[in-house]
Amino acid sequence: MSDIPASLQTQVDHTLTFSQLKESPPSYKGHLVLLRAFAQAKQEVPELELDIAGRGPMEPALKALAKELGVADSIRFLGYVSPIQEAIEGSAIVVVPSLGEGFGMVALESMERARPVIAAEIGGLGELVKHGETGLLVPPGEAFHVFDSGGTHWGIDEYDVANQGLVSHHFSLVDGRWELVSMPFRYVWPSELDLMAELAGMTLRERWSGWRREPFTSESQKHISVWEKRVAADDFPRPRRS
Repeated sequence: MSDIPASLQTQVDHTLTFSQLKESPPSYKGHLVLLRAFAQAKQEVPELELDIAGRGPMEPALKALAKELGVADSIRFLGYVSPIQEAIEGSAIVVVPSLGEGFGMVALESMERARPVIAAEIGGLGELVKHGETGLLVPPGEAFHVFDSGGTHWGIDEYDVANQGLVSHHFSLVDGRWELVSMPFRYVWPSELDLMAELAGMTLRERWSGWRREPFTSESQKHISVWEKRVAADDFPRPRRS
């Protein structure tokens, strides 16, 4: 919250966001980034609260994530809200988390009521919101990827690109309750593995894009690689004379 200009730091204790809680990439990425940012902001402003207006299949997964982050008691899921004007007037800041959706009207309604808007700097939002005057513009988040979405399971990968880290979050519906299991991984680029193999005296023999030996290209999202160790003639055991 320290990045908020002084002119906007009035009653920064109640934040509102409008969105459709659906699994399309522009929507889910924004919500995940929002919850992470909210958890960090509460460390500086403990009394901060967040209202999420809207409905959709992502709501159970977002509630589970809020619980994991320890902020579930500070977040209210309002469901469908109409009209939106009263909800905006009851908030101090309005956040537009969806990356790529047309929520320009929410931003306009908020600014008409002198409510600062925090939004991703994309599309029309980047033109509507004047950074530092009527709100804040932030770069769109790209740290999350949903690899599975269904009625009883959601799979969301969280990337730490700088440290080549990956945490795979699995939200599962068990006996009517959502449970979360998170597994940390480290990912490496094929070129990094080739270097380690070379240091170990091995050379790349084959590389595919999958177990069915699909061609590996610049668009491949995974790889199957086979290295072999160079063997010198002196490395073979010599037959013993009887």
